[in-house]
Amino acid sequence: LFSGLAHRVSTDDFAALLNPANALPRAVEARPEDICWLFYTSGTTGKPNMWPRYACPHCQSDNLGWVKSGGKGVLHSFCVLRQGAPEGFEGDLPYAIGVVKLPEGVQLLVRLEPTGADDWSAYQCDDAVEFVAVDASEIERRPCATFRRAG
Repeated sequence: LFSGLAHRVSTDDFAALLNPANALPRAVEARPEDICWLFYTSGTTGKPNMWPRYACPHCQSDNLGWVKSGGKGVLHSFCVLRQGAPEGFEGDLPYAIGVVKLPEGVQLLVRLEPTGADDWSAYQCDDAVEFVAVDASEIERRPCATFRRAG
C-alpha cells in the first residue's frame, strides 16, 4: 500500500526504498496482517516528510530514511457522509472520513470503521484511534488507511 505516506515493504525492497533515486516505491503484494506503516523522515532533523522526496523540506539534507509507525493516533476531525458522495463513491455510502494525527508527527486522511451497523455516533474529536488492517481487495479498491476507536 502506498498513498504518498505509507508503504508495506519486504526485506528485499527496503534497500531500494532507501535509495533517493527510487523515492516513489513500487507496489508490492501485501496481506492485511503484513501491513506496517513507514514514514519518510529526515535523518538529520528526524522530522517526517509528507511525501518521499530527494531533500528534507526542513533542513534541505539528503540524509533521508524510513521510520515505522506504531499505528495509533488521535482523531482531530471527522465527517459522516450519508448522501452526496463524490462521483465514484456513491456505492460506499454511508461512510466516515477523519483526520488522524500520529505521534510521529504525520496527519492522515483516513476512513473510520463504524462501531455498529452504519453507526459512527460513538466517535468524538480527540478520541484515541488505531489502525485497522483491511482486506487486500479493499485496499486495492480504496487505497486509504482505516482506523477505529482504540480500546
